[in-house]
Amino acid sequence: LEEGPGGLTWSWSAAMNNLGTNLFEQGKYEAAIEFRRKNLQWRQQTLGRTHTETAKAQANLATTLAAAGDHAAALQLLEEVERIFLKANGEDHY
Repeated sequence: LEEGPGGLTWSWSAAMNNLGTNLFEQGKYEAAIEFRRKNLQWRQQTLGRTHTETAKAQANLATTLAAAGDHAAALQLLEEVERIFLKANGEDHY
């Protein structure tokens, strides 16, 4: 298991993601954003900004920001997600 800042592990990251998803499904976008930001920050610090698992967390945050009405921030994050996945998988990956 990857251990990140403060001794936090993948289990912590998964919990932050799951809490964010639960709150998102309830329409509590601002609260969901908080948990998804924490998850993204952990992954960035632990795995790096260009890791595909980091990009997945970034996409989750972008989806939540869009639902909350912050379309500009969501688009910016999703453009970075696209760059990460294209670099990792190539243009022809399906």
